[in-house]
Amino acid sequence: MLDRARNVGDLGPESNDSVISQSLKFVDALPAGTAEIADLGSGAGVPGIVLALALPQLKVRLVERSQKRCDGLVLAIGKLGLSDRVKVYCGEAQKVARSAEWPGGVSVVVCRSFSPIEEMFTAATPLMTPDAVLLVSEPPGSDGSRWVGNVPKNFANPSIASGIALFARN
Repeated sequence: MLDRARNVGDLGPESNDSVISQSLKFVDALPAGTAEIADLGSGAGVPGIVLALALPQLKVRLVERSQKRCDGLVLAIGKLGLSDRVKVYCGEAQKVARSAEWPGGVSVVVCRSFSPIEEMFTAATPLMTPDAVLLVSEPPGSDGSRWVGNVPKNFANPSIASGIALFARN
């Protein structure tokens, strides 16, 4: 799955081991009892598909705006036998959240960090329940200082553990 994604330009040059290792850091960051998540900007399916493979009870919604990437995600979840609990939602997150196909907000949204930071919060918020958290992977060696002054007022400053920033809604 990851090699195919890399070959078509949906994943950067990091090694598969590195991508999987970073994705697995989300496992410990998930709040206890998390039954379903949304993976925002799924791209090649990381961390969403990796989490689905690691946590067989977890339902995962992959949200991706590129139709080409959505097609690749559908192919990957079919080949991995995950179609019963991993679903792909194709389009801008705000439009997906308002669509008839979207079954309502989730308590956890995960994503690999992307910029500008404000756009990440704008995209994540419509996918979330009022008490939801946003989990964002941090670049290696990050101390979280990049968030200073960039966190919207309706989110608390993050707690950061094992390379994952956790943002709770106020």
